[in-house]
Amino acid sequence: MKVSSIKTYNYTDKTQTNFTAHPDLYILKRNYPERYKHSRWFRHGLEIFDGENYQRVVKCLDSIDWSFKNRMLIAGIGDSQEPFSHLAVIKDITKKTLKEVLDMHIVDLQDKPNNIKLYFQSFYDRKRAPFYASDSFVETQKYRKYLGLSPKFRVNDEIFEYLKSTYNDSKKSLWETPIQQAVKEYPDNFFNIISINNVFCYIKRDLLQPTVNNISRILKRDGIVITDTSDSINEKFLSLGFDKLDDGIFCK
Repeated sequence: MKVSSIKTYNYTDKTQTNFTAHPDLYILKRNYPERYKHSRWFRHGLEIFDGENYQRVVKCLDSIDWSFKNRMLIAGIGDSQEPFSHLAVIKDITKKTLKEVLDMHIVDLQDKPNNIKLYFQSFYDRKRAPFYASDSFVETQKYRKYLGLSPKFRVNDEIFEYLKSTYNDSKKSLWETPIQQAVKEYPDNFFNIISINNVFCYIKRDLLQPTVNNISRILKRDGIVITDTSDSINEKFLSLGFDKLDDGIFCK
């Protein structure tokens, strides 16, 4: 796919404020205290709320056959929450190098984070590493004062370098790109796993079903979709014959 073939997409929120970045990033900057602007990347709740929300995703990733390289698409990265979350868990599950087991692709509305910004996003703001991905983290005192928090952990170097390499690969990462446009361009039966969490709520209603249809088209048979837990999105995937594995997780 050629990045040049996809147009930059501008969102307008209810207050008519224009922004091109991921809506989560905009909302967090506007509504959250300054101290929450770093290391919030476990958005599914891997540590927050005792990991209730992310447990279903960990269970799903643990059920996947990692004896071969799975191709994965993550749409809507925010501040790299989903990519770092999924990579940490996959690394913890497989005990192999990420390059052996994963071919990751990215789509997001914001422009590409530079390496320094990505580095600060790699910190995790809790007193202990996530209990079921602890091997994916290293304890560090570096930059704690700068961050204005008490982060004692960050993802290990392999995870950070893997994501940095993916972000900088124009064949793997599409920036300033709406997912509803990107999914039109991928080949049929291309991905084993698609993660598209907290994205559908920002897609115009008349484009929801075509987007879901294209996700089904580009997903391989027996592929997994990790998505929102809303009933309306559940119904759209179920209507295409997907099996529901858990709330917001479907198998084609």
